[in-house]
Amino acid sequence: MLSLTQKALEEFDNQHDFERMCADVLNALGYKDVTPIAPRGGSDGGRDITFTTETGGKGLACVTLRKDSEVKFNEDFTQRKPGEYEKYYFFTNRYLTSSQKLKFASDCLITLKAEFIAQDREALRSLLDSALQAVRKRYLHIDDDSSARVRKHITKILKYPATLSANNFQDKTGIAERMMTRPLHREVYYFIDDIDDEELQQIPVIGITLHNLKEKYYNLCLRLNSLTEKCKEKISTQTVNEFQFIHGWIIYFRYFFLRAFDNTVKRAKMQVSVNYWYLLRRLRKSV
Repeated sequence: MLSLTQKALEEFDNQHDFERMCADVLNALGYKDVTPIAPRGGSDGGRDITFTTETGGKGLACVTLRKDSEVKFNEDFTQRKPGEYEKYYFFTNRYLTSSQKLKFASDCLITLKAEFIAQDREALRSLLDSALQAVRKRYLHIDDDSSARVRKHITKILKYPATLSANNFQDKTGIAERMMTRPLHREVYYFIDDIDDEELQQIPVIGITLHNLKEKYYNLCLRLNSLTEKCKEKISTQTVNEFQFIHGWIIYFRYFFLRAFDNTVKRAKMQVSVNYWYLLRRLRKSV
């Protein structure tokens, strides 16, 4: 049965991104000094990625999306000299037969005096589906367990927004935030707030959108908090002392806030509180 990873590898059509993915695979496998030779294109002399082996020797990886794997192998490896590299990798999104792998390994061992490792589609699938799921997510856009949970929760709350309580996250939100945002906005933001930005961006399909939402919502909260503090200062100059720092100021704040957004006096009074007129009489000045 063809897995999602196998299918994505088969359909991979960007040579430069494939080289970047293979470089990340080598890094994840523990090799040092992994260096793509021509990541933006151009002649590489049959050398795609160099690296330092476990023993401190020189390693070379050749990377291809071509269907003619054997022709590509011959083109690249006939340019090498015996002892030039200690280890060779051959990355391809095609399947290599056992006879091809044996031939390539024999040529490297006998002619180039070097170790050969084949990383064809099946070998890459095994790595990407197990130890290297982060690489799989980054390049093949396939969820790992963590991003799958995020996508599942976001999908659920977008499908059933009416089930969200307006009282959620009251311990984290300010009055202006609750007035200016909807339960759906708050549910999404506070769900993704603790997720690392880099991890969030790598969630397939929706990651970049969620990261942008996170940044914009946070900046909105900063502005609303600043507005709230300014309103507190203004309200404190217009109320008697005993009302400056108790719950009553919220009614004043809601009224000023509604009026600032072009609500009529009558509409603002109706939306604020039944206690509005009682508090209004305690103002030093008219609002």
